[in-house]
Amino acid sequence: MKNAKQAADEWPGSRPAAASGLVLCLVLCFCVGTFCRGRGGDSPGSTEEQQLRQKIAVLTRQEQVLTAELSLARSPAPYLALDLANRKVELKIQGQSLRSFAIAEFEKTGGSPVAAQTWVETEIKPLQLTPRAKVVPGSGESTTSSIATKDPWGPHRMPMDYDVICKDGRALEIRSLASGKSRSRFARWVVSGYRQTRDWTRDLLGRRSSSYREFIEIWLSEDDAKLLFWSLPKQFGILILENS
Repeated sequence: MKNAKQAADEWPGSRPAAASGLVLCLVLCFCVGTFCRGRGGDSPGSTEEQQLRQKIAVLTRQEQVLTAELSLARSPAPYLALDLANRKVELKIQGQSLRSFAIAEFEKTGGSPVAAQTWVETEIKPLQLTPRAKVVPGSGESTTSSIATKDPWGPHRMPMDYDVICKDGRALEIRSLASGKSRSRFARWVVSGYRQTRDWTRDLLGRRSSSYREFIEIWLSEDDAKLLFWSLPKQFGILILENS
């Protein structure tokens, strides 16, 4: 026989229900406590009342997050979890993290702030196509062998700047900063500054604002941006988590 804690920890469905029950109980306790303090002449801004408000806010956010992720986690398909509060993006499947990437910077434009929401990807558009090695018929074994030794396929061959187009005029924009493995600190500073200036110029010309009514731009390291592109499935949902 499963106890209450085991039932609450099962996925899916029981966690949002448990969170909703806790929120309801705290709201009732808050109302009763406020009424009693009002009759007793206590100030409405007491420490206990503030703590109870904070608990209600935390549990309400947890309920919103669990409900939003449940809509994606109940399917066996992979999805992205974009956690702006903790500055990370994860590739997940049924609530389990497969890969995690650190967000260096981010910007959100349009839309109302909410604790959690889901987007649906429809297309991925690289800003620049990565050239791929081609084998010309009749070029001989030496040419084929030369191309094979250059490792023509893999994460390092993926684009580093791309837009994840979503339904309802939304977009998740992935931009890359210079990675620390292949460049000095000064070189990284120059390359990253150039890329950010180039993206800012593109925004100033109005290309992006005219295309999307709502977008989130995140900056990853060059290696992480390429590896994320390599890891993305054909169709996926995106869980957006904010500070609210």
